[in-house]
Amino acid sequence: MIPDRITRAHLLQALAHIDTHGVPRGRASRHYELLHDHIRYPPKYAVALAAELATGSQLPSDTFGGGKETNDFLRRLGFTIVRKGDSPQPLRVAVISLRAAGARVEKRALRQAVAAARNDYDGRLLCLFSGVSSHWSSNPDAFRTLLQRHRASALAELSFPEGARYVGLDASLTDFLPQRVRQRLAGGSEATRHPERVAQILAECEPGGPRRFPLEGLQVGVIVCGENNLLRSCQSEGNACKGIRHHPGVPLLPGTDIVLNGAHTIMGNWDKINKRFAWISQHHRLLAYTTNNTNKRAWGTALRVFYNGQRVADGNGIRIDNGHKWPFVPQLVASNDWRLVLLDRFTPPLRPGTP
Repeated sequence: MIPDRITRAHLLQALAHIDTHGVPRGRASRHYELLHDHIRYPPKYAVALAAELATGSQLPSDTFGGGKETNDFLRRLGFTIVRKGDSPQPLRVAVISLRAAGARVEKRALRQAVAAARNDYDGRLLCLFSGVSSHWSSNPDAFRTLLQRHRASALAELSFPEGARYVGLDASLTDFLPQRVRQRLAGGSEATRHPERVAQILAECEPGGPRRFPLEGLQVGVIVCGENNLLRSCQSEGNACKGIRHHPGVPLLPGTDIVLNGAHTIMGNWDKINKRFAWISQHHRLLAYTTNNTNKRAWGTALRVFYNGQRVADGNGIRIDNGHKWPFVPQLVASNDWRLVLLDRFTPPLRPGTP
């Protein structure tokens, strides 16, 4: 039996041990592999290492089962399991903005947008949503049921008794991932006056922190609405982004493949914000911004996608030359009540050391 004291943090330590020391003879997997940060690991050996870290005692391999027991346990902790030798199905990333126009319109828009994201596509689907609204995000159970019906993973801010929280839902699981993220910062002056809030966000962004969601084998990070103001813009240099306030040279959400900045309402000063998004998306990372659109004519500022420092798309169309080699195929799908930027065959770059 697998000890219930094992946490996700113990598993991450076990994977780091394997990265350093390798897999001993006889402990390689036969049928399944744990896929994390684009690297494959033997699930049962990883659990055995984590058990020793959690309890101080070795866990003999004949005391717990591989296959279903181990795989179900790892999935509950938010890890991705694949068949050995299989290439994961292609991934479609859908960045979704809904029109905020009352309960009837919003709930219908949510259903239609998720259906349009799935459409006739049969591969893996990851949906990225805006900040909480008073209607479409007010029922987490109904949201989860909708996404599961379409076999989709998602990152969205939903309403819970304790308040609005960003949560992750992986299509391989029956419930939300355990971490819940709330907004801690709204404006630039607040970030300047309260360095402790900036420091708290950065701590939550570190590896193993709650702002990193394992979804579809990727690491997806989140900053909420005006939390992008933890980045400092220099007006005298054309609003150039100068990194994180109080922490020059410190990266934001290091090692993540996607960063979602989900907002509640449309933002302003787009010259400054575009340069912040470009900064976040450096080094071949995807930045997705989406919000609830209160104005039918404002789709261009309700939805934006950046990759490697360049704007890929917004709610009005695709902004890149499709002749260039990109690690995805972008398209815009639109209606009066919602907009989708779809990134088909999304393939993040391999990390150093990935086989």
